[in-house]
Amino acid sequence: MAKLSERQININTQLGEDLVGVKTQQLFHGQALGTILGLLDALLERLQARGLLGPDDPALGEYRRALAELGRLGFRPEPPADPEARVAQVRCPGCNAVIKARPGQQLIERCDWCGHRFGGG
Repeated sequence: MAKLSERQININTQLGEDLVGVKTQQLFHGQALGTILGLLDALLERLQARGLLGPDDPALGEYRRALAELGRLGFRPEPPADPEARVAQVRCPGCNAVIKARPGQQLIERCDWCGHRFGGG
């Protein structure tokens, strides 16, 4: 294996630190939107239960279609996880990152950092 130059090591380190920052912000944004969407869904259910909003309301349909499209594109809004809850985790053999399972996830299929697939998939 070729030895990396000091300059390349510095570039790799900076890139890794920047990626951690981006992934952290992505997590926070997903959690914030997950919280807001949970609240909005609860409010919409109350409006429907009180008869103020019908199940065939065009605005409600557009809202559901927009969320479905975002989900199809990979957006996963999740409210913040319970910090006390136990979470399954593995260490990636590809990049040595610790990968934690998402809420409700039984198996970890892919490393979020380098793309390594677990279980030979």
